[in-house]
Amino acid sequence: MSDKNLRLQVVLNAVDKLTRPLKVAQAGSKELTSAVRQTREQLKRLNDAGGQLKSFDQLSRSLSRTSTELDQARLRAQMMTREMSALESPTKKQTAALETQWRAVSRLEQKQEQETRQMAAARAELYRLGISAGGGARETARITRETDRYNKQLAEQERRLRDVGERQRKLNAIRAKADKMRDVRNSLAGNGAGMVAAGVATGATLMAPIRAYSESENAANQLAGSMMGPGGKVAPEFEKLNKLAIALGDRLPGTTADFQNMMTMLRRQGMSAQVILGGLGESAAYLGVQLQMAPTDAAEFAAKLQDATQTTEKDMMSLMDVIQRGYYAGVDPGNMLQGFANISSAMDIIKQKGLDAAKTFSPLLVMADQAGMAGESAGNAYRKIFQATLDAKNIKSVNDGLKGKGIRFDFSDGKGGFGGLEKMYAQLEKLEKLNDETKLATQKALFGNDNEVLKALNTMTSKGIEGYRETVAKLENQATLRERVDASLNTLGNKWEAATGSFTNAMASIGETVSPVLKTLSDWLGNLASGLDGLVKRHPRLTAAMFTVAAVFAVAATAAGVVSLALASILGPMAVVRVSAGILQLKFASVFGLVTKVIGAAGQAILWLGRLMF
Repeated sequence: MSDKNLRLQVVLNAVDKLTRPLKVAQAGSKELTSAVRQTREQLKRLNDAGGQLKSFDQLSRSLSRTSTELDQARLRAQMMTREMSALESPTKKQTAALETQWRAVSRLEQKQEQETRQMAAARAELYRLGISAGGGARETARITRETDRYNKQLAEQERRLRDVGERQRKLNAIRAKADKMRDVRNSLAGNGAGMVAAGVATGATLMAPIRAYSESENAANQLAGSMMGPGGKVAPEFEKLNKLAIALGDRLPGTTADFQNMMTMLRRQGMSAQVILGGLGESAAYLGVQLQMAPTDAAEFAAKLQDATQTTEKDMMSLMDVIQRGYYAGVDPGNMLQGFANISSAMDIIKQKGLDAAKTFSPLLVMADQAGMAGESAGNAYRKIFQATLDAKNIKSVNDGLKGKGIRFDFSDGKGGFGGLEKMYAQLEKLEKLNDETKLATQKALFGNDNEVLKALNTMTSKGIEGYRETVAKLENQATLRERVDASLNTLGNKWEAATGSFTNAMASIGETVSPVLKTLSDWLGNLASGLDGLVKRHPRLTAAMFTVAAVFAVAATAAGVVSLALASILGPMAVVRVSAGILQLKFASVFGLVTKVIGAAGQAILWLGRLMF
């Protein structure tokens, strides 16, 4: 018995060695194809970067020309104005000429502003592509070098891919010849396996609706459990939440079960059904799609953000819109959440809550993030700054120390309340009038010696109110969350995922129709198993006899299977021999002197395999 096993192992090893070139060629072809695709993508990225850099240079030159023209136009307008002022009664023609000149100044100012915005957008795109906007010729030369290198690399990869393709074609031809011989063997050995596979496939197809419904039912039960009160009574809003989850599953990427789990997570975070239905549920789902977060993660994020900002449910979609605008301005969602969580106590100071407070604080957090501050640190620092502006006793002490310098700080509205962000920035600008030593001492006296506070304060003073307004403009000059999600839903990946989710929902509906029957069948099988156990214990001899009959049948079936496999195995080695001969011919086709040896080796292989099998 051990001798037969050894022979079978030797044959299998021979098959593995002979078919290894086919596997290696296929693997090499896939790797080369992937490498070619990556190289082409890199070339496309470099081409895009070159175009963006060229566009930026053109914008830069255009802006320079516009600025020069604007300076000249302003100078001319000012000169004309002074000349007109010197005249007692200027003519209509002179007046019209002056008005025309000032209109020209206005047009140039508008053009300069438009080109400045375009340059900012181009600079941001270059930054995204990893290109320095100030690199100029250096970056252009680098892109050219990289493009040349990737072009050479692509040419070499394509050459190797053609070589591999030619080799693969020859190997496929060898395999096709071997497949013809194996068809008879496969027909003999595969009939039984085919029937089993058909049964398994049919069973798997039938199991798909059952599995989909099971997942959906489990998710729905979890949601119902989160809304269950005393006595096991489920809140009436459960049906509305479930319908919302189904609608989201049909419209957005993901299944109904995914969004039911999202609703459960919102409930676990302490959100009421009314709040979820009022807008929190839908806004969390939309944010998850756009920021590529799992529905449950998006739910947890949205719930914590609502708590931090005290936003009403009707404004939740707008709040999520603020978050995604910050995300596309470079702020990680986690940083944004931590920032709002730590700055939230300052909402009472500025007399704003919810969406209004988020819109006020969001630009500050964006600027802090750009300065390299973590969200938690930035939020905590801004909170301390806002609180310090209302420390009247401390501010009076600082003002007393600055009397001789003609500077007095007042952040209030005159009634003991916060004077607003505009006034706060105006007061902070006074620090710039002091020398460095006095400025640092005054900052510490007003706001403390905390490193994070000083860093946030320096960000505010260096950028000023104009920097804040510029950040506000960047956030406002973006698409809304709904617009971005609607656009992303048109991609093939999201359409396919949404269609898959809808199909899964359909499978769940099919599974729901047979669920009562399957549950009854499961109960019946359980009762049958219990009854069978009792029968075995009551009639042990009968059970032993039935088991013996089944064992004899199993032995007979196994013997028949062995005979079928033996017949099929006769044709197997013949196919192996043909494959081996073809591969050897492919390997040594370029060596004229080895043709005779190949034929001789093939003949010896036939005799050798024959001895092994017989």
